[in-house]
Amino acid sequence: MASVLDGGFYFLRHGESQANRSRVIAGSTDSPLTPTGRLQAGTAADRLLGAGIASVFASPQVRAADTAAIVARALDLPVTHVADLRERDWGEMEGQSLDAITDRSITPAGGEAKAAFEARVMAALGGLAGPHPTLIVAHSGVLRTLRNVLGPGDEPGWIANALPVHCTPPASGGAWTFRTLE
Repeated sequence: MASVLDGGFYFLRHGESQANRSRVIAGSTDSPLTPTGRLQAGTAADRLLGAGIASVFASPQVRAADTAAIVARALDLPVTHVADLRERDWGEMEGQSLDAITDRSITPAGGEAKAAFEARVMAALGGLAGPHPTLIVAHSGVLRTLRNVLGPGDEPGWIANALPVHCTPPASGGAWTFRTLE
């Protein structure tokens, strides 16, 4: 069966979490969805209803797992949790203001190196196979990795919570496209 990287997929960052609301780095720390985050997940499900999604994979971290559960319930699909889709571990920076991340290429004390994170995420995605189209529910760092590795190579500064993104491979060479469903 083909990997999700062979034919494209949909990506959904989790709904607003308590850490998002507080503007702190969550990383590997679990942070539950806010009531707004739950509403955002419901809106995302509505946007994805006509996409024909046949499988849902998600990070096991509570903010992504709960978002995936809300969307999958609306799509009448099960969720498969994939440990390597979890967010980057920011070590001692977790719990600090988002402003503390001035350079995403550094390895924070006790944290995960950017290259190791990217390798983990890409290996996880390369191993995902299932009925297509596929939805992946994870974190902003995972989408940054996708854009950095697959192209166009520009890491977006901010990725909205629960805004579906259609990730499409190039027809022949070149970079993938990342189009939001608004």
